[in-house]
Amino acid sequence: MAALYRQEPIPSASAYARLKVQCPKPTDGASYCSYRYFYAMSDQIGASVSGLLFLRKKEGSWLKAVKQYTRHPVMLASLQIILIAPAGLLGARLLGFSPTTQIYTALETIAVNLCWVPPLVGWLRERKTRE
Repeated sequence: MAALYRQEPIPSASAYARLKVQCPKPTDGASYCSYRYFYAMSDQIGASVSGLLFLRKKEGSWLKAVKQYTRHPVMLASLQIILIAPAGLLGARLLGFSPTTQIYTALETIAVNLCWVPPLVGWLRERKTRE
């Protein structure tokens, strides 16, 4: 049986940092690894954008919406995940982690996808205000 995947270097910022990052690449030429961060973070990015648009509509101006956004614990948790996850991935690369197999790629994606944190923050905040 022919191998369905072959190892290909990822052309990205990691190349400029002289890090050899590889991921499984389908033999049909498509690349799924270049967008792993965006795949794992799509729910967070979408929620942040949707939340900001909702606040813009509710408040009537971008300035008021941004002020409300920066005071909302769930929105801030989502934004922190979006900003911290790439730093974590970079740290893992600098420490020598390289997703050279599909298993490592899946584990990396699972580790970055922290979509459960903002609802947890909201639940804890609501619970605290009830007491």
